[in-house]
Amino acid sequence: MSSPGSDVAAQLGEAVKHYFRSFVSLDPTKLKKQLSEVSYEQRIAIIQLHYRSSGEWTPVKKAAFRGHSEIVTALLTSLKEEDRMNVLGDCETPLHWASEEGHTDTVTAILECLTLEQQLKLISTRDNCGRTAIHWASQKGHTETVQSNLNYLSPQQQLELISVQNKYCKTPIQLAFSERHADTECLLRECQLRAEYALNAKKRGKL
Repeated sequence: MSSPGSDVAAQLGEAVKHYFRSFVSLDPTKLKKQLSEVSYEQRIAIIQLHYRSSGEWTPVKKAAFRGHSEIVTALLTSLKEEDRMNVLGDCETPLHWASEEGHTDTVTAILECLTLEQQLKLISTRDNCGRTAIHWASQKGHTETVQSNLNYLSPQQQLELISVQNKYCKTPIQLAFSERHADTECLLRECQLRAEYALNAKKRGKL
């Protein structure tokens, strides 16, 4: 005879598989409740589930791609802080997909679930072409999404991430320029100038 926890885990597993296959969203409130009713090991297994036809798609990545911020939050906050980076991956992360699609609220939702150290690590993560989430958002002209990523960085970190070149030696500014996203390019250049000014002022204060 199966336990209530295993029954919930089975139901949740099927709901997640259906979420992969269709455009029907999950109920964030119900999802959060079900995740709390299963063991931690079952929870991790469900959140790390890879749908066969979707390659490296996980529930968190699919939710980020679709802009389902509440689902992203429910999934990530059900895990211990130290385990959250493990389900976000180390190449094309949910942050990359949310950034490319211009889901600013989802970018914020992902980063709010992480520590400062984890935030920097995720924003700095590069895909196989050397692109960060800021590259992805800049190339698509998602100005607010670029700003959302930058909000979680110090001036020094902003300068470093804005200057990162992808595999083809392109920075986020150059990508925004080449795709004629004037607003995005302007934001990046202004951020670069502000960061440089803040760092120079800090250095002058130490003299």
